[in-house]
Amino acid sequence: SPKPQGRVRILIPLPVMILKETKANMAKVITATEESPKGSSTNIVARKVQAIGQFYRDVKAELKRVTWPTREEVYQTTIVTVLVVIFFGYFLWATNEVLSYLVRALIDFLSK
Repeated sequence: SPKPQGRVRILIPLPVMILKETKANMAKVITATEESPKGSSTNIVARKVQAIGQFYRDVKAELKRVTWPTREEVYQTTIVTVLVVIFFGYFLWATNEVLSYLVRALIDFLSK
């Protein structure tokens, strides 16, 4: 069979392994908050700083998994988007003009 000419990107769900890892991290955070004494302001600040650090580490790891579009793909989708916006802008303008004319004609007809 012939090979397809263009590239096809198939999105797949996250692997179960990553979901289990996330649940494990959540369990660690819950355990850490349960073990620390409440009311201590230094523990609260330390936990917040640690949570912010963990968030940025998770973001960095997630960005490594992203499949970024090529410059050509970005250019093509931008052109398509601009053309579609222009088309629908003119379409809605024309529809508005036609409906305005019809309503004015109806009002003039009924007022006579």
